[in-house]
Amino acid sequence: MKLLRLNKKQGYALLMVMAIVGVAALVAASTMQRTYSVAKLNQRSKQFQGSMYAAEAAVEKVYARFRYDYVTGGDAGISNSMAANLYQDMIPTAAENSHWANYQFWNAQGVNNKTYIGLISNKVYQVLDGSYAGLNGWRGVYRVVSNARPLTGTEQVAAGVQQEVAIDTIPAFQYAIFYNGQLEFTQCAPLTVRGRTHANGKICLGAASGNVLRFEGLVTTASSIVYSNMAGYSGFATPVYAGTPSPGYKTGQPTLQLPIGTNNTAAAVREIINPPPAGESITSLMGQQRYYNKASLVLIVSNTTVSLMVKNQGTSSGTITNISYNSASPSLVERTNLVRAFPFLTLTNKFRDYRESKWVMPTEINMGTLKNWLPTNAHVLSYYPAGSGSYPNIMYIDDNRTITNLHAVRVFNAAIVPTNGPSAAQATGFTLATQNPLYVLGHYNLPNNGHAGTTNTTATFPSSLVSDAITILSSSWTDNVYGNGSTALGSRDAANTTVNAAILSGVVYTTGSGVGQWSGGVHNQTRLLEDWGGRTLTLNTSLVNLYNSAQATAQFQNPGNYYNAPTRNFNFDRNFLSQYDLPPGTPMISVISRFKWTTTPINTVTYNGP
Repeated sequence: MKLLRLNKKQGYALLMVMAIVGVAALVAASTMQRTYSVAKLNQRSKQFQGSMYAAEAAVEKVYARFRYDYVTGGDAGISNSMAANLYQDMIPTAAENSHWANYQFWNAQGVNNKTYIGLISNKVYQVLDGSYAGLNGWRGVYRVVSNARPLTGTEQVAAGVQQEVAIDTIPAFQYAIFYNGQLEFTQCAPLTVRGRTHANGKICLGAASGNVLRFEGLVTTASSIVYSNMAGYSGFATPVYAGTPSPGYKTGQPTLQLPIGTNNTAAAVREIINPPPAGESITSLMGQQRYYNKASLVLIVSNTTVSLMVKNQGTSSGTITNISYNSASPSLVERTNLVRAFPFLTLTNKFRDYRESKWVMPTEINMGTLKNWLPTNAHVLSYYPAGSGSYPNIMYIDDNRTITNLHAVRVFNAAIVPTNGPSAAQATGFTLATQNPLYVLGHYNLPNNGHAGTTNTTATFPSSLVSDAITILSSSWTDNVYGNGSTALGSRDAANTTVNAAILSGVVYTTGSGVGQWSGGVHNQTRLLEDWGGRTLTLNTSLVNLYNSAQATAQFQNPGNYYNAPTRNFNFDRNFLSQYDLPPGTPMISVISRFKWTTTPINTVTYNGP
């Protein structure tokens, strides 16, 4: 047999071919392995994303119901749903979409078909951030967690999603200006807003020719900012935005609402200044917001009777003192009895409101006399004993007489309001609320006359005025001269006046583009009836509008008709940034929002990573 012999060169060549083939085989195998690994990773990534979206769907389902419960039921609505395991039982179902039949959901604690929800931070008063930077409020945080995995596929990769939900409760008076609807500055005189501004509707901006509108705090709106308004005014100079962050304003922000259990239309929110209807629970969301229920003192004046109820705040019944009094023609005995029972009260004065073109017969409160009466009256002391730490610091007045064109409330001698505290430094202050129009005669809450006309509120007491509409009458006003119905505007010279109080009042909204259909803007929220030319009106305040005026409904008219404009020294009272210096009964506005979102390791509800 003949053997094939290779020479030396041929042997080397064969070895090289075999080596190359081996390397190629290794490369091919490696490539195949790499392709398989990439495909596997892609499949895992695809499954993870599907699981993440499924878990997020579960979280979003809970958030939607959570938000609904808070808007309609407040904190109690959330607590009740949690106690009933309503949120915990919520997951996406095949009945909603057949796609969800492909996933298994669980609550990150080993229980299938459940979602985790827990309160991780009780409501704590704190400095807020984000859109509410610069404000203080109560924030509570809930955590919602869902885990999900596919029921098909080779890997069945799971994912976890965690959403924290913040509930912020912000005192309305922490805003320099807060409007529930459209907010108008158009055609305004020189004005500097020294605090935060917010509107749930449009903000219409622009100073009149030659004037400057300056915002020193952030301006936010749930709608948009325009440089005209419904009244057709346009072509104004751009305001100066000095707030932070730049550019000093934000549009499309969350709507801030009063938690009243219904929509926040003007008509709905206006109920907070009305007496409660029969059968309404005082613990309902609306019941909790009504000033009638918040009040310690409820004064009701009818055609034939005057009654004062002293009660604990947050209750609907108390001790009532009734006095017979025929307002149309009171007898001497009735007048005497009224003075003895309520020495701070007058019901016989009358004056002309030139804007409303009506005669006004007010329920008139001498604030200085009321201040001295409160700590000495036996009924008041039975509910608020000296040294108890509780005080009658909210008074609600309802004048429902039908004797004249317009019934209202007027306060005077109010340089020092009821302090309601063991000392001036610890005063809880005083809030006066009414469903009627309110008139403020002379200085209000100005204990130190040396601070008149300034931003110095170190000596003032927490105070707010809540009403259908508000009119400031200077100390020059007298009913028999200025209010006699015939004294011309040019003869009704005002005096410099200072009001230190938060103001919550209605306005007559802009109704169209014609003359006499404008609201007058926020700078005319405080109505005037005198010639203020060359005089200064100083407000250290928070200007809040939540509803329309329902009793004092005459539309605004330009200066020269029933008033001439003052120099407006309007300032935000920074005392209101402290929870201890807020006026009694301050309305709280709420917003619920997504706080922090993240994916999480599965089977954990305590993840605090990024």
